[in-house]
Amino acid sequence: MLDHGEIQKVGKVTPQRVNVRVICATHRNLEKLVAEGAFREDLYYRLVVAELKLPPLREREDDVLLIAGHILNVLRIEYVRAHARKLSPEAEHLVRAFPWPGNIRQLRQVLEHAFIRTSKESLEAQDFPVLLKETPAAARVHTVRHEELQEAVAQSLGVQESALVQALGAEGGEWSSTPSIAEKLGISASSARTKFPALSEAGILESAGDKQARRYRLSQTYTLDFSDQNSDIMEIGKLG
Repeated sequence: MLDHGEIQKVGKVTPQRVNVRVICATHRNLEKLVAEGAFREDLYYRLVVAELKLPPLREREDDVLLIAGHILNVLRIEYVRAHARKLSPEAEHLVRAFPWPGNIRQLRQVLEHAFIRTSKESLEAQDFPVLLKETPAAARVHTVRHEELQEAVAQSLGVQESALVQALGAEGGEWSSTPSIAEKLGISASSARTKFPALSEAGILESAGDKQARRYRLSQTYTLDFSDQNSDIMEIGKLG
């Protein structure tokens, strides 16, 4: 069938032509198996017409949350739940930090387990006991309350910088353009474009978009470094 596109049913004397496409998937290295004599070479070359290599989930950290969101929506439909479920910031970090040796099948299993064990709209880190057990404590990030972050920024960088936390915290995690943030803070857009990248590097802000249309939001998880060694953060100065 692979060579000529024909099959012959049991008991029939004439072949029947079929119009099909064969799609195969494996996590094994077929080239290596062919070299070792563990996989038929002629079959390998019949199958490998167009090859698509999909990296494992652990190598696609930016895709994990997108896939998780899709799975949660599918689960909502399957379990006939009225409201969508979402991951809390702590749960998001936990999901991103996990290596997922079982790839998407394992991700779905873990999400489904958390989905059915709680009726809350937001899935918290404690709803993922397997991930908590297997993820090193050093890889977990504790979410800091906006008030705590605001105080830390004010003490280390100045009161004006802490106003940034207050302004973006009011947006509820939504992305804001650089000019709109600058307007809320009463500073120029050019000054904001100079200062914000360092705040992003320090883990206070998350950024998206290219240089000309950069957007920011308050980071959902914080790993703050206000030490003297962090020259970028110490040289920010005042926003004014």
